[in-house]
Amino acid sequence: MSSLSDEEIIAQNPIGNGLDDFRRLFREKLETSTLHAKVLVLKLLLALQTVPLASVLKYRTTISDDFNLLSCIPLFKAVDSHASDVEIFNALLVLLARPTIPHQSGPTTPPQSIPSFDATSEQTPLPYSGDHLADSSEHLKVIDQTLKEEVEDRLITDLPDFLVLSLNQFQSFQRLQTLYTTCAKIQRCRYIGKKLAGSIEKLLLFASERGFRPDKDRRIVATPKEPIPGSVSQRNLDIGMISSSDEPLNWSQILVPGELKSNQVEDNRRPIWLELIKYVRKVFRAQDTRRFVLRFIMCGSLMRLWRFDRLGGMASKSFDINKDGKMFVSAILGYLWMDEEGLGFDPTILKEDAKKYIKIQRNGLEERLYLEELMQRQPCVFGRATTCWRGHVNEDTQLVIKDSWEYEERPEEGVLLKEATEAGVQNISRYYHHETVCVGAAIDGVRNNARKGLQDASGRNPFQQRQSAISESTTSSVTSDPPTVQKDIQRQYNRVHRRVIIRDVGKSIYDATSLGALLTGLLGGIKGHESLLNAGILHRDISIGNVLLNEAEDDAFLIDLDLAIKINREKASGAPSKTGTKVFMAIGVLYGEHHSFMHDLESFFWVLFLVCVHWNGPERPSETKAEYENWNYKNTVELADIKAGKVIHTYRFNEELDSKVTSYCEALIPCIQQLHEVVFPDGKRWLTEDRRLYSRMKSVLENAIEALEV
Repeated sequence: MSSLSDEEIIAQNPIGNGLDDFRRLFREKLETSTLHAKVLVLKLLLALQTVPLASVLKYRTTISDDFNLLSCIPLFKAVDSHASDVEIFNALLVLLARPTIPHQSGPTTPPQSIPSFDATSEQTPLPYSGDHLADSSEHLKVIDQTLKEEVEDRLITDLPDFLVLSLNQFQSFQRLQTLYTTCAKIQRCRYIGKKLAGSIEKLLLFASERGFRPDKDRRIVATPKEPIPGSVSQRNLDIGMISSSDEPLNWSQILVPGELKSNQVEDNRRPIWLELIKYVRKVFRAQDTRRFVLRFIMCGSLMRLWRFDRLGGMASKSFDINKDGKMFVSAILGYLWMDEEGLGFDPTILKEDAKKYIKIQRNGLEERLYLEELMQRQPCVFGRATTCWRGHVNEDTQLVIKDSWEYEERPEEGVLLKEATEAGVQNISRYYHHETVCVGAAIDGVRNNARKGLQDASGRNPFQQRQSAISESTTSSVTSDPPTVQKDIQRQYNRVHRRVIIRDVGKSIYDATSLGALLTGLLGGIKGHESLLNAGILHRDISIGNVLLNEAEDDAFLIDLDLAIKINREKASGAPSKTGTKVFMAIGVLYGEHHSFMHDLESFFWVLFLVCVHWNGPERPSETKAEYENWNYKNTVELADIKAGKVIHTYRFNEELDSKVTSYCEALIPCIQQLHEVVFPDGKRWLTEDRRLYSRMKSVLENAIEALEV
């Protein structure tokens, strides 16, 4: 794709802070004498795959069993000492037995600030794809369980009706027969990004001369060597359709991202699917009104169209653009001619003079709510994808508008919140309005609306097919449902688009300006939980993100009743169980016990513990500690075992507090120890429910707040 030397490519794609997390992990292992060469090399390779350079300098290898620490020392030393990018990759290539890159002296990229700790999302962000280790057993062990859950059960390919149903927004192809001959020119361009983009531009000019012009100002862009800003980790875009703008290109402009590969065999490989999802995630994150994202990939002359929504990814059968020029032209023009709703944008969020607003019917009257500021956008592809905006009806009525994609079997958060508000529940966000969003006079559900008739029954799951082939060639005593059964289980669920509007605007306890304010937040959260329980509602999702301080920091309230239930209901919702934000979930919930208010009170304990091992105080970067970050990627039983092991022996728990709590939070160690005593008396988990635990925990927090004020 380029005549540039390796060193020039490296200079254009700096590593930046992409290895900071590994450096911290390496120093931690070095200080504790727990180095394991093979594991550390694998983690370093995975870290290197997240930097822009990885998509340009391709390498493939497996880690042999005779790997030893001595052979790794030059690479570890280069990374740990912040050597130049060329020196780091030279050390890596020596390790992998590949010719090295001639080095020229030059400035190195200084390390950047550490990203802040954030474990409040329901879905953990996809941290990496393992394309460079795709065929090694080590790769399969290192890829975290969250990535598998996010991907493997949610991809369906080879849908026979996909092309017709996806492109039905543009119905004038019969009038474009003369355009199909243009594909002969595209045939000679193969997969090379800018040449292909240029050929498509000629196709658009050809169509424009014959009276076919997009309603919107859109164009093709190819930036295979230029990282696109607009996200934490910069990535290149081989090719894509964008909305034209005078502003520099960023992810908020990408309408349909594309992917180009040189070889047709890559069309049906695991790394491609994972790469597709990472780019889709960036589009979702940068575009807060996106309901679904369309994608396409070209492997040689094979083209495949994709669609990603909050239930999963669906794809067409692949077709050869040299043999089916009509379908190629249909796809390209279809993407460029589609209206914004067809491209996946929410038509219920409107614009007036660059201001976003929604309309609601409340008390028999129509109200217009303006969206002022994006407060939260969960960085995920599949799942609830909660998005919150600060908004207003008028200057005196400040509101929070929350959109999410909920399992339709779940109780509606808006109904529970309205009931709690009317019952006078304290320290809970106050209800203003709720609705199930409708698009085109129909409920905006994934299966019945967003997919426009696409059904996944006739497709196949490429991951499950691969797993089935592997299982047939090996012997195992473990039995499981066949892929068809697993796929049917996944299909029975649907997500619907719900909107809840609340009156109270607060801030995360992680943004507290003092230790006392942090404890005030937890105290207010526990009060709200107790008041909610007295009204017959159990919260079930206590996390850092769901406990908010008011602006004065003298009180706090709970938000997010997405997973809450009426405690007197007779049967379960039918939606997937083990609810909550995993790293904060109580030990018993992780083991699969019936969810009790006692579990939620334990979650408050884990919230304080995890804040104190990461937080360095207001407006200071938080520490990232691999031991606790890895909790995001453990399965629930494994995480339950880890947590139980920490609390069972009081003296070991106290030792961990002394060594792991940040210096800023050291003053809270006595408070954490006292909460440990009341939540886990004698290092044991509770056996019977006891509402007196509320008063005990509140007393500990109140005393700690008073002690801080002295």
